[in-house]
This record gives sequence, structure tokens and C-alpha cells, in this order.
Amino acid sequence: MIKQKKPQLHFRDRPDRLLRDTEAATMLRISRSTFHRWVARGIVPKPLRMGGSTRWWQSELEAHLATLSEVRDAICS
Repeated sequence: MIKQKKPQLHFRDRPDRLLRDTEAATMLRISRSTFHRWVARGIVPKPLRMGGSTRWWQSELEAHLATLSEVRDAICS
């Protein structure tokens, strides 16, 4: 029996982008300092750290934002 290798997922295989903190804050329509406060409090998904860089997957932020909107709508209804 031949053992099959699991396919490896590379960054280039993901359909979305890695965002810097300023790009993520702009996407969420908040200030950079508020974004960093949200990161510290765990309000946004954890970042990906690569060497000295910190990035967030755009798709993860979008999904998280949709979840926050659903929760807000449920509370306010």
C-alpha cells in the first residue's frame, strides 16, 4: 500500500490577502489605536506573526465582523 502525502497549504493557495494593522483598521472603519486595543482584548482574530511582521487574514476579519454584526443585531432587536 502506498501512503499518500497530505497536501500542504501555502500562503499563495489562499484566495485572500494578508493585511497590515492600518489596512485592517481601515477595513473595520476604526482607528489604528482602537484596532490594537481590540487585538489586546481578543475582539478580533489572532494575527499571523512572520519574523518582525504581524498580519491578519482579510477573510478571517470579514467573517469575524459578520459574526459581531449578527450578535449586535440579535441584542438590539
